[in-house]
Amino acid sequence: MERNLERVDEALRSVNGLLSRGMDWGDIERLVERERERGNVVAEMIVEMKFKEGTVILGLREDERDDEGESSAEETDEEGEEEGKGTKEVVKIEVDLGLSAYANARKYFDKKKVAAEKVLHIYFTGLC
Repeated sequence: MERNLERVDEALRSVNGLLSRGMDWGDIERLVERERERGNVVAEMIVEMKFKEGTVILGLREDERDDEGESSAEETDEEGEEEGKGTKEVVKIEVDLGLSAYANARKYFDKKKVAAEKVLHIYFTGLC
């Protein structure tokens, strides 16, 4: 997610800006769909909008391996090959419209760390 902070921030600012202007949720969804069709990269990142929950699900392009060099296939959807770029994966991440891109990244990595610690705990307690 850290590689995509600028685009996540741009998506958050865009959606929040439309909401602050009083735009209807349905109108925002239609606008995002039109922008996707026009090739707007920020609109293409928006997978789903959950306005009642105050969140947006973004599809972030990642290499096949994450920053730690580990495969992240269990939390990705393969998108196939792009011209000259090889296989990329899309990681779907729910971001809070009330937080900055940096705060959302910290929240994501904290959840990931807790999940990893639980797996290790289960693994090691199962061996004893």
